[in-house]
Amino acid sequence: MNRRDEDYSNISTSQWKLSVGLTGCLKTLGIHPVIIPVLLFQFANLEELRACLKREYSGIVFTSQRAVEAVTCAMSSLMGVEEREELLSKLRSKLTFVVGEATALTAETSLGLDTIGKESGNADDLVPVILRQLIPCKESKTLLFPCGNLRKDSISSGLESKGIQVEEIVCYHTICHPDLQRTLRNYILKR
Repeated sequence: MNRRDEDYSNISTSQWKLSVGLTGCLKTLGIHPVIIPVLLFQFANLEELRACLKREYSGIVFTSQRAVEAVTCAMSSLMGVEEREELLSKLRSKLTFVVGEATALTAETSLGLDTIGKESGNADDLVPVILRQLIPCKESKTLLFPCGNLRKDSISSGLESKGIQVEEIVCYHTICHPDLQRTLRNYILKR
């Protein structure tokens, strides 16, 4: 199976490595999988996200790699080098909360952020981690939460119920891949 850029341009490097690894493993068992992308991720509200990044927060919450990628994109495509470095320095001085090791790795490698909470596997498990960090603090307790359109309400409701304000900004949309039907039809016809 060959990787074609038009088919896989919207999956992350870690997802691609995982699919290649799984494909190789399955092939050793005599199974020849076909990877058909079913979802597409589109960045949204990048200018608004950039404006949010310039405001003062106690920290930032990432529950997905896509949100980290959106912040990286907003910073690199909409800012000059000096402005970007200044904002990165500001971000690095704030608390950065993440769900999962993959999101932590993306935040660390893309933005150079030290992360908290990578052991949490979902948003529900991250809320207590955030509360343990922020409840003892006396400073402002507002967090920026760049997220996707399909996010759960766990972060916002769990934190706001304890007096911590969350500013959500939808920075990417998850949609059905527009070529899914055609790709499936072509695959079936080739069989």
